[in-house]
Parts: sequence; C-alpha cells; structure tokens
Amino acid sequence: MIKLKHAFPVLFLTSLVFSCSKDEGTGAGGAALDIADAQTLVLIDGSTNGLTGGRIKGTQDQQFNALYKIDTSGDLQEVHYSEGEGSIDVDKIIHLNTDYLVMLGKFVINDKNYFSLLVRKSDGAVFDFTDYDLNMENWKLGENFVKADGDGNLYYPMYDQIKKLDITDPQNIKRTDYLPSGQTAWFSDIDKAGNLLYNYDNDGTGINKFLRIKKVGGGIFDATVDGRTYRDFWLGNNGHFYINGTSEAGAAAIYKATIANSEVTVENVWSDDNNPAAGMVKLMFSTSSQGAYRIQKPNSILFLETFYDADHGGMSWEFFEDTNTVQAIDLPHLKEGSVFAHSSHYYYIGTGTDLYKVDINTHSYTKLLTSGEYEVYALSVDENDNLQFSGLRFSDGKRIFAEIRNGGGLTLVDEELDKKAVVLTRLN
Repeated sequence: MIKLKHAFPVLFLTSLVFSCSKDEGTGAGGAALDIADAQTLVLIDGSTNGLTGGRIKGTQDQQFNALYKIDTSGDLQEVHYSEGEGSIDVDKIIHLNTDYLVMLGKFVINDKNYFSLLVRKSDGAVFDFTDYDLNMENWKLGENFVKADGDGNLYYPMYDQIKKLDITDPQNIKRTDYLPSGQTAWFSDIDKAGNLLYNYDNDGTGINKFLRIKKVGGGIFDATVDGRTYRDFWLGNNGHFYINGTSEAGAAAIYKATIANSEVTVENVWSDDNNPAAGMVKLMFSTSSQGAYRIQKPNSILFLETFYDADHGGMSWEFFEDTNTVQAIDLPHLKEGSVFAHSSHYYYIGTGTDLYKVDINTHSYTKLLTSGEYEVYALSVDENDNLQFSGLRFSDGKRIFAEIRNGGGLTLVDEELDKKAVVLTRLN
C-alpha cells in the first residue's frame, strides 16, 4: 500500500535566534559573491565533516551547506566574497528571474548577520533580503517557487497569504499582500495578467477540491463544483489555467479556466477513461518532495511520475494544449527522489543507479552510464546539452563531480573534495 507522506502541504519556518542588522541604501554591507564566472552553483552537503557549512543553534539544530561553483573553465571552487568578508552558509537557492536569485541560510558580512540574500547573477552583488521570507515549502517538483506576471512582478506564498514583490530597485524592495485577508493559499499559480489560481482549503485527503481564482480586476471566483475532484493544476503556455482530476461522473478529466473581461469559465476539455494514462490524470499531484515532476514545453506539459509505481498504475504522461489530448509516456519506473534536469531537446533522469537521456518530443531514451556504477545525487544541464552531475562512484566509494558533454563521454570535474552535492543550479 502506498502511503502519502504529506496528506496536505505543510508550511514551515525555522526560527533563528541571531540579531540582524540592515544596511540602508548600500545592499548587504556593500558585499558581492565571486560568481561572475560561474556556470553552475553547487550546494555541498553540510552534514559531511570538513566543510565551512555548519549548524546554527536556534529552536532547531539546523544544517546548512557550503557554496561552491563550477566556473567557465570547468573547475570546482568554493565561493567567497569578492567584496566584504565573512562566512557563507546556505540552506536553499531560489531563482527569482533571469537577473536575480535568493539564498537562504546564515551569512556573516563584515560582522553583521543576514539570513536571506538577494543576489544579482551578473556580478554577485548581494542585498539584504531577510525581511522577505521565502522559507516555505509551497512549490511543486519542476516548477519555480516564485511566480511572475507579465509585468515582472513576483509572487510567492507566505503563511496564509500570497505576497507580491517588486525588486526593480533591489535597495528599495516593495512587498504587498495580494489576497484578501482570511484566505488560505497552499499552492498557487498566476497568469501574465495577474489572475491567481489557488487552493484555499484542504480536507485532509491530499486532494485540491477547493479552488478559487482571484481576478486581477477584482473579486474572487469559486471554481468548486459538487462531485468534482480537483487533484492538481498548472498554467499553460497559452495563458490558461488547467486542472486535472475527475468529473462529477468519476471519469478522468482535465479542465481549462478562461478569464476574459473579469468573467471566468471552467470547461472540461479532455475526458477519456480508455486512455492508458487516464488513471494518472485522476491521481496526479505534486508537492516539493513527492509526486510528478513537471516539464513545460511550448505547447504541452510533461508529468514524470515518481510517486505511484507500476503496481499502482504509475505512468508518466503529456498534455497537449493545442489539441487538448493526453499521451501516455513509456519510461522506466522512476523512484521517489529521482533527480531531473532538462534542455529544450532532452530531459535527464537520475533514478537509482541509472542515468537516462530522453528525447523531449519522442520520449525515446538511452542510458548514459552503465547501471550500478554510479548513484546520481544532482543534475544540471545547459541548452547545448552539456550535463553536469554529482554522484557516488561505486568502484571506490568516492563522491565525484563529472560532466558528460553532448555527444561525448564522461569527464571528471573533481574527486578530491569527495563530497555530495545536494543542489546543482545552472547560471550560464
């Protein structure tokens, strides 16, 4: 029997007990990280001895990770401050847009403590972001935690509220509440106009039965229909919201929400219980740690299933927006905890001791490594399909960093560090 680890998303915020000083008008102490030459940022597991990443004593004993980079020469190096001095201990990296990312953790810069930094990717300049709490778990595998509208405004969940963020001037960040008070938004998505779809309640089953849309022109639309089950939702590249689940008759269904002149219509655009993927359309869900990993394509979206195994109808599938059709995808079983990366041409899957390269259109796949030789911890790929990974080499038990260039073999980046990467995030 499969057990759902999280019947509903849980928000959490780790309390820290450091005092925090803010610099007004000068960013975070005028400091910068030396990442201007970085291709990839790497978080090295801080639980291993010998790292600068350490534990912080607060209400919880929280573990942080050391920050490294793979530079344009292909070398693995620890990241330091290029301006300012202090320590860098990172918990998470969150991309905001093409220009900025956020690092959560504990950062000491010129003897001052910061718990969150806004980082400019181009030159590594950092700004105090401590007051704009992003330490939540309200995101889904394969999607960005922070969403953007067509004007570049950013949106993210914080407790029961959705926050709207303007970072046009990183030294004068503006944040406002986007939902009316009293709403509870677990997961959400926003379209280019600023209409927000969110599930506002949960009855403990792990099913998103209760959906609402905050319209940019004002007002709330309740999409809940008696007898209908909403399992998950996403924003299509055509600007419409889509919802998977079941119809009032219990059939697999995909719904499309259209918003025009502040009027909302929700229509059933697909229902076919004879489709091999029908069972997964009924059941598919995603959280930050479980469910289906999603990959958005120009006219479709892939859901790569990691929660339900073959004995429970587990299957990956693709939904095409232009034809409102569903196609089952024949892939090897993907274990829970599988790692993913993708370009415009291929997606890559590390599951168990296998590493697959999969054509993003035909879904034909090949193994990049011999089964049983490596366990892959983290993946990153660029648009030229040059793949970087961190993994355990079984032949000698070493934890390595390696690259597989498009059409080539494995090249070792580093084995001397002998540490596990928990995150590889591509910058260039």
